[in-house]
Amino acid sequence: MVRVGILNITGSKWNDDTDYEVDIVHVHPEYKRSRKYHDLALLRLVTPIRTSRNAFPACLYTSETEPTISLYITGWGKTDVTKAGTSKVLLKAMLQIVPRESCNAMYTTSRKLPNGILDGQICAGDPNGVMDTCQGDSGGPLQGFTSKDGHLRIVGVTSFGSGCGSVVPGVYTRIYKYLDWIESLVWPSDLQNKQYCYTML
Repeated sequence: MVRVGILNITGSKWNDDTDYEVDIVHVHPEYKRSRKYHDLALLRLVTPIRTSRNAFPACLYTSETEPTISLYITGWGKTDVTKAGTSKVLLKAMLQIVPRESCNAMYTTSRKLPNGILDGQICAGDPNGVMDTCQGDSGGPLQGFTSKDGHLRIVGVTSFGSGCGSVVPGVYTRIYKYLDWIESLVWPSDLQNKQYCYTML
């Protein structure tokens, strides 16, 4: 089941949530649980999502060039790694892209990254080591206003990190490198009409 449009799980006038049944889970065929490469999955729902003030399709970042702007993370994960439980409210924080070389140097001992940080990954973090994703945030978006059209675009998907609130950046699955795979599932017979962005009418 997927719940869409909720901002506060304890109840709020701003909630506009609907539950949707999952039909198929498409895990990337090269993903292995023992590694952190190709950490991406798509869910096909039984019924289409109804757009609302809190729910509308996301735009995808389609440029090979990594964005230079600040990006946003959102999620329901832990706010304190030493305590049980996750956030009751959808949280947002701002991060900076970290160059691959710098990020790689911080993960040289990671057994889940035997080949280092690859093209299919992107790193982002807070230079002050305060803002970060944490347990419970995996699968959430790393997104930003990467163009002048006013649309947020998904640059990455939260994969993993080294602790929470650390100066070590988090690692995200880089959407651009998986566009072909996404297209093959979302537009299998109509690739000429594919859409990477949704415009509210």
